[in-house]
Amino acid sequence: MPAADPPPGSLAQALLFQRELTALLHRVAPWSPSRWRAHGWAGAAADLAAELARLGRRAGSGAPGDAAPGAVAPHGLADQLAVLGTELLDLLAVLPGPQAHAVAAAGIAAVRAADL
Repeated sequence: MPAADPPPGSLAQALLFQRELTALLHRVAPWSPSRWRAHGWAGAAADLAAELARLGRRAGSGAPGDAAPGAVAPHGLADQLAVLGTELLDLLAVLPGPQAHAVAAAGIAAVRAADL
């Protein structure tokens, strides 16, 4: 059973996003390429990477609006998620409170929805 969500607040939301992302990365880091391909998980990871990149742009990464993460081989998916998630965490640290809260909440929802 997941821990209860913290009360509203940008720092609490950012910490929850970090916890959700870390848990996901610990689950998927040891996966083999064949496991990534099973059940469409590679596609789900690619979709999550695209969403994390979109949230990064929303948080002010400076990436062009049409930029998208490049396709990577299955063995690189966990690293791609780690890089994009860490970048988003760094951006959350400098966003104004309400915007950071909203972006972090969207990141939490995306990680949970990926169901990896």
